[in-house]
Amino acid sequence: MLVAAVLICGASALVGEAAARCLGLERGKGWSPAVGLSLLMAITLGAGKLPGYGTTAAVAALAVAALCLVSLLASGGIGLPSPAAVTLTVVAACAACLPFLSNGRHARGSASP
Repeated sequence: MLVAAVLICGASALVGEAAARCLGLERGKGWSPAVGLSLLMAITLGAGKLPGYGTTAAVAALAVAALCLVSLLASGGIGLPSPAAVTLTVVAACAACLPFLSNGRHARGSASP
């Protein structure tokens, strides 16, 4: 489950950065991952109604993220965040994982209380 959250966050950042480039900005701002998540949600909502349901939605999200990655690499690379932003993100992610790690829900196949 945590891996899926990390993948969604990464894909959201890629799609948001590509959207910022499409708007003519050299580098996305702090809002670009939120925009990316919104775009991915809209895409998967529409794709989830097609045959295959969740699988089709996942493939559509993966395809959009891959196209955005190719587009960003072709247009001059991906801007790296500041070290302070990376540190804050890692600390916040670790703090958010503490409840899951403390009650054993991180283990696959663990029974719920």
